[in-house]
Amino acid sequence: MALSTKSLIQWAESIRSMFKMEESATKGNELAKSNADKPAKQASDSEAENSEEANEATEEAEMSLSDRMEQDKQKFPGAKEWAKEEERLFEIFYLRQDIPILPPHWSIDLRGFPLTDHIFQTSKDYPPVIYSHSETMSGQFAATHVLSQLIDLTLAVRTLIESENLLSPTNQRTARRRVAKLIKARLDKTLGWAARDGSYDKLKIIPNIIVEVVEAPEEEARVVAYMTARIRALAMLQREHLRVDRSDDFWTSTEPRLMRPKRITNKSLTGRIRAGMKRSLESTRSTPDLVDDDTTIMSPDSPATVHDTEYRSLKRRQIASPGSSDDELTEVDGFGDLSTPYRVAPKSTTTPPRTPASPEFRRKPPVVYGLYILGTNVFVLTLDSSKGDAGIVSFQVHVDFFDKNQSVWNALTLAVPICAARDELMSRLEDFSPLPAEEEFDPDA
Repeated sequence: MALSTKSLIQWAESIRSMFKMEESATKGNELAKSNADKPAKQASDSEAENSEEANEATEEAEMSLSDRMEQDKQKFPGAKEWAKEEERLFEIFYLRQDIPILPPHWSIDLRGFPLTDHIFQTSKDYPPVIYSHSETMSGQFAATHVLSQLIDLTLAVRTLIESENLLSPTNQRTARRRVAKLIKARLDKTLGWAARDGSYDKLKIIPNIIVEVVEAPEEEARVVAYMTARIRALAMLQREHLRVDRSDDFWTSTEPRLMRPKRITNKSLTGRIRAGMKRSLESTRSTPDLVDDDTTIMSPDSPATVHDTEYRSLKRRQIASPGSSDDELTEVDGFGDLSTPYRVAPKSTTTPPRTPASPEFRRKPPVVYGLYILGTNVFVLTLDSSKGDAGIVSFQVHVDFFDKNQSVWNALTLAVPICAARDELMSRLEDFSPLPAEEEFDPDA
């Protein structure tokens, strides 16, 4: 049974369509309509056109996989301006069923899963996409273990859903939140592994990937606005961090650190959400149709307002490094507090500081990744932070953890951007300083 009265699959497809360019009708549909409108006396002409269209369809089918990929790539807005990391991510997603992805020796630890042999047939010419940098057996096992847990996540989600009584809207919302919390916890754990594997778990970093739960209102446009605002805020923070003339109090104001995990209770979470609602309603005009029970998502007035508001929120609050618990991301970091409104009443007419049009950077700002959880779905977004406010947020792919036939591909799809983000941070470890000893992450705590 679905988690809500509106199919989450339809939600996903609707949101996806808002990021993609409109596609023209297929040639087959156009031909069918054309034939239906023609009089009988033109039957012979129709047959000739049918034959011509059939030949074109055959030629299209005979296109190389690379050509079809390039053709499909052009359907994405901004694809011609993609950074090489975004382009590579798209290509991996497009070809993931046809290319080797995992190291050969991982086949032993993953032998209990329905993985085809070619997935492990990596080589020097075709290196793995998902892998561990560790040279120890324990490090390799940690990698396969976290991937195994991602594969098992689909079954865990389905089990949770099927154990719930979803007849009432309240139960549906409760189940949706429990599912989202489960998915987020598993993805946070994967990010924690990536941080340890990349040797930046004890560094004061600016994350280049975020995992966040989206509590959806009734309109897809507001979900898109939410996800877009969050990833743009992260991109802006990356630019500020890498500026040559970075403010001396940058780290003091952002205070990035990795919090020690602590247990979260539904009671404490609900209390914070309701308190956030109250603050939101007091600081903004009341918009009843935007309120969905325990969570408020405000619609942006303009892109500039979104960017400035989110940036102030990020600078004002602490940022947790990968591996933080759901509790920390609710209270601590600048990405996970869904009670933070997007539209705030301006306190003055002074425009907040913004990244200049042509600032100088110590290195090129990176591509940032957003993994947004909506019910059983996870949306993967990317943004090239080096392009400033002109950068286009790209919807790369979405996975559905309610699809029992996609457990392996769900896991592999989400592991790809996590590994890509890890490798990017590893390429510039010198940008970050060690965390104070008391703030280091203890995975066994």
